[in-house]
Amino acid sequence: MYEAPGHQSCPVDDGEDEEEEGSSGESDGDGQDGGTAATDKVHQRPAIDANTERRGTEMSFKNMQIWYCTTVMVERLKLVVSCERCKNTTDFTTPPGRVNEVACSRCSGRMLVVFRAVLAHSYSSTFGYLDLDGCTAFDVVLQDCHLSVGCIMCSRDILVKVCTSCTM
Repeated sequence: MYEAPGHQSCPVDDGEDEEEEGSSGESDGDGQDGGTAATDKVHQRPAIDANTERRGTEMSFKNMQIWYCTTVMVERLKLVVSCERCKNTTDFTTPPGRVNEVACSRCSGRMLVVFRAVLAHSYSSTFGYLDLDGCTAFDVVLQDCHLSVGCIMCSRDILVKVCTSCTM
């Protein structure tokens, strides 16, 4: 949902990966949460290492400009890799921090991929690093990625799933 500059609202996500705010332990116990109902849903970002080592293949958004957002984090990455032996491409989806062993469909070569996410913000467009063995990064399919965006208006994290059925 796009809001024109000057509007003071924030989009609400109805994603499946959410928890209730009351179960996150943020309530002060008296049933009043500063004006929000206990049934409001809040997206919780997965924990990432703040001191991520700068090694491997750096991935960044080109010419990234963000408005009304504090940070952007890739929570699910769809990646296309190319086998070093036969140059065949294979795509798969991964969350940050998982070691992925992918077999090449043509030569049965073993490809290892680890995606290490970092927070992108207004001073850094880098969203993660790839540790690759037996393959090279070929493409990122942004339409199938899930992004967590920090809203500057309401200080909540919002899960953004890119719409694949819309045409532009």
